[in-house]
Amino acid sequence: MESLSSIFENMLVADPTISPEEMNTDAVIHDTGKKQDAMAKLTETAKNLGEKDVEVLVSPISSYWYLEDNTQRANHQLSDRIMEKLLSVVIVNEADGDSKISPIRKEMQKHRPAFSMSIMNTNSTQLAQKASPMFEGMDAIIMCMTWHNPFFTSAILLLGTHAILKPVLFLSFPALLVLVRFMFPSYLKLYPSDNTFVDGKFLERNPFPHPGKPLGTYESPKPAPMYSKEYLMNFTDMQNHIIPYIRLHDAVIEWGKHYFLFEDEKLSTLVFLTLVFIIAFNTCILPFFIPMILRIVPLKAMEMVALWTVFICCHPKIQNKLLDTLDTEEARLARLDMTDRLEKYLMSYIHDDAAEDFFCETEVYEIHRYNTKLKTWVPLGYTREMYSLNHPDRIHELGVEDDSTESSFDADTTIDEIVPDIPIVPSISKVRPPVGWKFVEGGWKIDLKPHKWVNDNCIMDLVCIDDDEKWVYDVLKHEGSSSVFRRRRWYRYSYRTALKKPAMNSVSSSQQDS
Repeated sequence: MESLSSIFENMLVADPTISPEEMNTDAVIHDTGKKQDAMAKLTETAKNLGEKDVEVLVSPISSYWYLEDNTQRANHQLSDRIMEKLLSVVIVNEADGDSKISPIRKEMQKHRPAFSMSIMNTNSTQLAQKASPMFEGMDAIIMCMTWHNPFFTSAILLLGTHAILKPVLFLSFPALLVLVRFMFPSYLKLYPSDNTFVDGKFLERNPFPHPGKPLGTYESPKPAPMYSKEYLMNFTDMQNHIIPYIRLHDAVIEWGKHYFLFEDEKLSTLVFLTLVFIIAFNTCILPFFIPMILRIVPLKAMEMVALWTVFICCHPKIQNKLLDTLDTEEARLARLDMTDRLEKYLMSYIHDDAAEDFFCETEVYEIHRYNTKLKTWVPLGYTREMYSLNHPDRIHELGVEDDSTESSFDADTTIDEIVPDIPIVPSISKVRPPVGWKFVEGGWKIDLKPHKWVNDNCIMDLVCIDDDEKWVYDVLKHEGSSSVFRRRRWYRYSYRTALKKPAMNSVSSSQQDS
């Protein structure tokens, strides 16, 4: 309730960069002079502000995305302000919500308008007014394939068959569509035929247009008026044509997750190998066989058979018989049994290795520094750096330090004060595993084989090893230097978990494959 009250308290706050005329949601600037004056005021306001504010006022979004004259008006609607406040409360911040959105969509969204009630209302209204040709074309295709008019469907099949036999005819179809769909009807509106003697029985229409002067006038196509029958019918078609996409999406997901998303690893592996083989075959081998295939296989005959088969199967009577035969429970179980047997037979050739947990070894080094005043070793903390003599900071220290001069050092000094660039933690219990990993039970252990990690890091000539306590000491060529360190290696195993965002201000140790 507090969030909602704050919304309604702030939704009517005036924007200083918006004039009262622009706040009027019913006012649309149609006059060119007023529009130029409004843009001049906006530019003058932007000049008075800083460069940072100018970037906010001058939108990088193109005017192509706005159907209204005033492109700035869409962002200042009162309904948009209310909706923006409500969405900020209603929308839940999901942990992996951003990861599900494609980076391409995120980048493209920056160059397009944000969600706006006014823009949505304008675009959807004009789409419903002008969507009649699209839905008419879709309905014509559906009626043709379902044999609503058998003569028309037969004519389309004969035309398609002729085009398959002579493919160059496909290039004439766009021009033919323009003639039949637009030019012939427009011409007949100007020169309508005389239907006085048409009896409707033997002669349904007069095939000859008017030979004299045009009887009509040119009329530009107009969108459907709002709240007319055509307007509401377009909205109804928009509502109903969403269903095939939803059902197709659900069917593809239900079928695809079984084969492509590793629901069954062996089956998905088989599909992966099949797809790789198809790519390699089509790229390297198929080009050599295409000339022979074209000479042997009658492709045109196969295309004609496929075309007629698809249209015949779409006939209502045949379609009902096919559905009654294929959509029964017995048929479904038979198909499922056949596919299961085929999958098991093919998967029997894939070796099934038992999946084992993958562990990595996380290491840290315990660093001590020798205090020449106290004659003792002082612990500095735990870090992923060995801080040996070949470390860049140690090389710099040895280069600038005089042998007879001791640097200021006491028991409270830590390594991050000596070398700020090295991440350090005071206790080994504060060391965190790598991002996306989790420590196994058992705790940290001291590496009892220091010779191995010394040899692996190639620092044999820079250190000496205490085999009893497993400490690795610096070997300084310049005696009397105060910068003497020792270190020993701690390790712990971790295993992979679900990926998460890296925690802020956390020290993650390095990982090595065990």
